[in-house]
Amino acid sequence: MTRTRFSLPTIDRPTNEPPPAEELLIASPADLDDLLERLEARGTVRCGLDTEADSLHSYREKLCLVQLCCADFLAVIDPLKIDASSLGKLVEFLHQREVWFHGADFDMTLLLRSYGFLPERILDTQIAARLLGHQRFGLASLIEDYFGVTLSKSSQKADWGSRPLKAKMLSYAYDDVRYLLPLADRLCEKLHEAGRWEWFEEWCRFARRAVLNRKERPAEEVWRISGWGRLERQGLAYLRELWYWRDRESEILDRPSFRVMSNQVLLDLAIAAAAGQEIRGAKGLRPAQCERLRMAIREAAALKKEDWPPKRVGVSKPREDLDQAAFDSLRKRRDEQAAKLGLDPAIVANRSALETLANDRSRSDEVLMRWQHDLLFGTRMEG
Repeated sequence: MTRTRFSLPTIDRPTNEPPPAEELLIASPADLDDLLERLEARGTVRCGLDTEADSLHSYREKLCLVQLCCADFLAVIDPLKIDASSLGKLVEFLHQREVWFHGADFDMTLLLRSYGFLPERILDTQIAARLLGHQRFGLASLIEDYFGVTLSKSSQKADWGSRPLKAKMLSYAYDDVRYLLPLADRLCEKLHEAGRWEWFEEWCRFARRAVLNRKERPAEEVWRISGWGRLERQGLAYLRELWYWRDRESEILDRPSFRVMSNQVLLDLAIAAAAGQEIRGAKGLRPAQCERLRMAIREAAALKKEDWPPKRVGVSKPREDLDQAAFDSLRKRRDEQAAKLGLDPAIVANRSALETLANDRSRSDEVLMRWQHDLLFGTRMEG
């Protein structure tokens, strides 16, 4: 297969002058009230937002920081120090503004889970960069490309739930939004020049709806980690018990599950147990943990065959059901369009969408945005 080469959009000569801004740490309701009053007085209509969570350090992920850039302010807001009723004022403020993120999916998910809301108008610089053909579309890479600035990554995996916040963590938090709106301005200009602004707006609306409509995995399916399809039903029974064992250990230790045991080790143990191998423990576990691990394995071994998990639940449509000729035709058309536009083919349509359309083209409005449909089929959908 010939690999398509994508050309970067023309980038003006970078400047490393940081946008002037007043840096504020908002750690009390009074601080937040003062910030919002100042922003209201300036008639602020758009802002940039980022969040930090403790997902690398805690069992139950929680929102630990909200970084806000508006007008000439950079604010780090501490939701661990401000009560929920006071934070409701921030929610109301954001709801009425144009809010920019970079890689918004995680931030939107965190805001929705924490406060039950999303701003009405969300725009994403990562989506903009991808629509312009950037191969490096991480925030740090774009800031380096457009502003000639290399940001420190020293606090990328910091424990954001710890207090007090260290000076280098605060510096990292401010920098995460320092260039966000200037970057948005540069990308907006190029999107208009490329005639892709409507694509961008539709993709941002599509991404917001996806988060709002996303359903949690059913409790009976959460244990099906990547690679589970290699196991037969008895192996699945062991995997299920091992997954719940790990989840309980994670809660006891208040650590994310991957810090207790990796998914690969979990799979390896399930395979070994199903093969009849004796399992005494695993590397890095304490004696009490090993005993609870062995108990989980004994419980799985005691299950009757009819209580083993079904093999096919959660598996996608078997590949033999795919209309391969239709799929190949769509993929060829997709790749041609992507090459003309200088885009990653997956942006025009991902594999899952192509497989769906190969079997049932009438479902295009479910899996494609309007502009993607136009590129693939050359006709605009109604509505």
